[in-house]
Amino acid sequence: MVGMSQAAQQQMYDQLMGRGSFANAAQAQQNAQNAGAAGFYNTGAQQQLGQQQSGFNAQNAARNQYMQEAYQARNQPMNEVAALASGSQVQNPNWLNTPQSQIATTDIGGLINQNFAQQQQNYQTSMNSWNATMGGLLGLGAGALKSDERSKENIVPMGSVFAATPEGERKKLPISEWSYKGDPERHVGPMAQDVEKIDKRAVTERGGVKHIYPRAVMGSILRAA
Repeated sequence: MVGMSQAAQQQMYDQLMGRGSFANAAQAQQNAQNAGAAGFYNTGAQQQLGQQQSGFNAQNAARNQYMQEAYQARNQPMNEVAALASGSQVQNPNWLNTPQSQIATTDIGGLINQNFAQQQQNYQTSMNSWNATMGGLLGLGAGALKSDERSKENIVPMGSVFAATPEGERKKLPISEWSYKGDPERHVGPMAQDVEKIDKRAVTERGGVKHIYPRAVMGSILRAA
């Protein structure tokens, strides 16, 4: 009896460690994804600001050039009249060179490369999430696990995996994060009701509450891979 109790405690400890590791990995992946998206947006915004600033500088330089030409056109007749009246040499107008302003262009190649890197990061995040989900399911142990949707609350969908029916048909199995009613601890896994739609053999009912056999669920997932 003592050995069985210790084994049950060890199994419960392994389950809690697996779920905690999975939740931490999912949060870290989400943070990395958000940071990558924010960096991509900031790069585009910085380029747009540079374009607007260059456009403003070009307009300001063109305005200054126009004003210089207008002043020269006004002063030149007066200069000629004064030269004729005094017998001095007429001064030639001094025209300013048209200023050149380089307006920054959009770095299309850089944005494409950054977008590709972001897609690669999202793919890697998805793969990490898949691996973490598989690891979480594998770490649930061989016994039946309570997973009745009616016993849960604060359910947050996280995605889905493919699982195979006994006939070999591939179907999507939703994976969610949730907590049992009255218990704030968060868990990750499928709902027994969803598992039952794919393989009834992976679900059992005890005291009116549906339980799943994690290894049977994992077997369905591996067959669909």
